Amino acid sequence: MRSNMRPEANIPKFVQEFLDTLPKDLGYLRADLEKNCRTALSALLERMDLVTREEFDIQLRLQQRLQETVGELRQRISALEGERPEIPAPETKREPSS
Repeated sequence: MRSNMRPEANIPKFVQEFLDTLPKDLGYLRADLEKNCRTALSALLERMDLVTREEFDIQLRLQQRLQETVGELRQRISALEGERPEIPAPETKREPSS
């Protein structure tokens, strides 16, 4: 099952899982660690400019449709160029030499 949530929405769960792995006698550091972890992870994810899988799939489908359209347009241009009568290049008149 794919998640439609932004990556930032998973930070609280991740931080809590991380804090749960710490020894119980470090409890006095938990609040500091929690605040610092949340801040660091939020900043990291913001810089990474991540998108959800759903957003990625939408962009992928759009790109595929655009490629198909470009291919169709190329075929139409080729067909039109094949139907076009050849137009001879204009003759240039030369001035007689004296």
